[in-house]
Formats: sequence, C-alpha cells, structure tokens
Amino acid sequence: MIVALSFFVSAACAVDRRPLVRTPEYVQAIDAVGKAAKNAPRGSGEVRAGWSRVEISAPAGVPLAGYGEREGAPSEGVLDPIYVRAFVVETPGARAILFTADLLLTSPAVVEAVASELREERDVEPESLFFTASHSHSAAGGYVSGILWELVFGPYDSGAFDAVVKAHVEAAKLALDRLAPAKIGYADTRVPDLIQNRVEKGGPTDDRLLAIHFERLSDQKSAVFWSFSCHAVVLPASNRKLSADYPGMIASELEGKTHEVVGYAAGGVGSSNPRHERPDPSWLLEPLARALRSTIGDAEKSSRTAVELAHAQATVDLPSPRYRVGRETGLAAPLVQALINSEHAPFGAIAIGDLVLLHLPVEISGELTRAARSRAHRRGITLGVFPFNGSYAGYVVPHRVYDLEDARGEEMLPYETQTLAFFGKWSGDFMMNVGLRLAAGVRSAAESVRLSAP
Repeated sequence: MIVALSFFVSAACAVDRRPLVRTPEYVQAIDAVGKAAKNAPRGSGEVRAGWSRVEISAPAGVPLAGYGEREGAPSEGVLDPIYVRAFVVETPGARAILFTADLLLTSPAVVEAVASELREERDVEPESLFFTASHSHSAAGGYVSGILWELVFGPYDSGAFDAVVKAHVEAAKLALDRLAPAKIGYADTRVPDLIQNRVEKGGPTDDRLLAIHFERLSDQKSAVFWSFSCHAVVLPASNRKLSADYPGMIASELEGKTHEVVGYAAGGVGSSNPRHERPDPSWLLEPLARALRSTIGDAEKSSRTAVELAHAQATVDLPSPRYRVGRETGLAAPLVQALINSEHAPFGAIAIGDLVLLHLPVEISGELTRAARSRAHRRGITLGVFPFNGSYAGYVVPHRVYDLEDARGEEMLPYETQTLAFFGKWSGDFMMNVGLRLAAGVRSAAESVRLSAP
C-alpha cells in the first residue's frame, strides 16, 4: 500500500491545459498531411466499383468487446453474424479500398497484417486502404493484446486475431475481383429524436445520416455504405451472444433483398447514445431504416458514372499524453504513454467528387463532427467523419466540454473527459484541425483533376 501510494505521488502532476496547436507535433502534423494531400493519387473518368461481405469466423466462446463489466467472460453463442464489408472505388489514376467491420474498432496490428497480405497477394498499396468499424459493443473481442486493451476486449486470442485479418483480406480480394463499371451517388439527411448527448445534459448531437450508393451498370445490382452517429449499444452488457447490434439488424433487412451489401460505419459516436434504453429496439430500428431507405433513394438520384477521385493518408506524431485522474490531478506523460502506446496515429481522407470521407484515429464527439459537417455543407461538400482508422487515441471532446461542471454533465462525462481521454483539453482541436486540413487538401487534389480534364 505504501509503495503504491509513493508511486502515485511520484507520477502525479498538474493538469496541462496549454493549447496543443502550439506544440511542435501540431506544426509537424499539419506539414505531414499537407505533403500527403499534395502527393495524393488522383484521377477522373468512368467509375469502376466492387463490393463484398465476408463473415468474421471468430473462435467459439471468444469474449465480446465493448463493456468492461463483462470482465472478459466467454461469449455464449451467436445472436447474428458479424462481417467485414469492403468497397472498392476506382477511376483512371486512382483506387481506394474502404473497409468497415462489425467490430468495436480496428487495431494497428490488424491493419499492418491486412496491408502486408494484400500487398504480397494483390500488389495493393497500403496507402489505398481505409479502415473503420461499426463500434458494436457485442462483437468479437480477443484480437487486441495489451494490459489496457484486454480490459475491454478480453484475453488475447490469436485465433480471433487471425479471423479478423482473414475476413478483411478475403473481403478486399472479392471486391477487387468484382470490379466493374458502376455509378455512385451520395446523400445525407437529418434523422432527429433518436440519439442523445451522453456527456452533456441537452448537449448537441450529430443526427445526419450519410448514405453512399453503388450500382453495377451491367445488372443494376447495388451496395450501400452508410453512417450515423449513434453508439451501437442497443444490446446491454448482460448480452453474451455475438452480434453486430443495431447496424446488423438493419443490414439483415436489406442485404440479399434490395442490395447485395449494406455496410455501416460509426460516425461521431463519442458523445452519442440511443435516446432510450428499451428491451424492444424497434423504436430505433424502424425510423432509422425508413430514413436510410429514403436517403438511399436520394443518393441514387444523384448517381454519376464518371467522377473525380483522390485519396491520401498520413501517419503523424502525436503530442505527449495529457491524462488526468481528477479535475486537477494529472499523470506523468511517460507513464501514460507506456500504457497506451500511441506515439503515432494515421489520418486518411477520400474525395469522390464533392463527397469527402475523413478517417480519424480517435473516438470523436458528435458535437465536433456536427460542426465540421455543417461548415462543409455551406461550401457544397458532403462530409463523412469516421473514427477507428486502424488506431485508437481515445476520446476527444470540444475543449469547452473538458471542464464542464458536473451538474451539467451526463453519466459518461468523466469517462470521455478523464478515463479514456489521453490527450487533454485541446485534443479535439488537434485531431479535427489536422484531419480537416488533410480532407481539404484531398478535395483540392480531386478538383485539380476536374479542372484539368478536357
């Protein structure tokens, strides 16, 4: 006890609230994404697209990821299958592969293994791979190692890791094999009254649903990639069966019926939960499915057979951690860094015409994504913001929320501003500024192809 207390005292420090935009890492990150955008692969012309769905065949009894109170207990069967879905978009001069998995998140080790196999087997450049996840809290765990991560994912299981990697690789290969002339369209719309801010009482949410529609020209078969900013926690911690949660429930209503593949990616879920906790999820599923069908219809109407495409990725150095265990008590950065191992993080962006998809390495507040998407709309850009880009640098919230009074906070305020907030008050500004700088640069790259086209 005395040793533990002495260790804590030696590791404790004052909370650092200095803006991260004044750090050398911020300057270097802005420079890195600027260079990446400048060198972005780009092209314009006829679209070719392919898509696929591959089940993640996790070992029986694999722990479920998401709720720490499960304490790594084995799962007890399958409620519904979980999948990796891959979408390939190609124009002359550029090709991007977009994954979304029915998982809590995608780990750096998974990304590295998938990229290595696809480079060896299909000569795919790692820079063309973009990862995200549904953030289901009832999906397979066991595929991420490390003391901190196993608290959430359960004990490491190499079989679970291999299953996740294999599903990504096979999904990409199938989607590549199915590349064919296609058209692509996109739309977004508000879906109010389904989500609530779980950090701030009455706080803002990002309630815009994004849908991207792909249609093969030869047979009119189609696929959909969609996103919404609501935690996939319809199923409670007491659930012990493998499930994709509400995104999988909605996919089951559409896949094999109106569309071949329907992939969901989490948006600004960091501060957003379903508005209600009810045993019957139909209150959420029915209006959300209606809104999705309507938005898909709008996306179909905007479809084009020729587009501009550009994409870029950059791995940037992150600032030293600024972790706190109380309002004014922090922990020394070296100790925190040893636990989270997040010295670097990937940022990515894809521009398809006036659609921009931004991939971030953090679990981001819906208030931040809402503000960014509103600004983009005013400029005629449809913006999607996706967390879990093959890394996890914790929660980021608006800097005003970081010091929000407890009386104004919801239950998850300490969790998102302390427990899993690794980089302090200004982390949201850092992550969004760097990400949006990359997104703007990639869109400019796509525009340059449009302007140079005959």
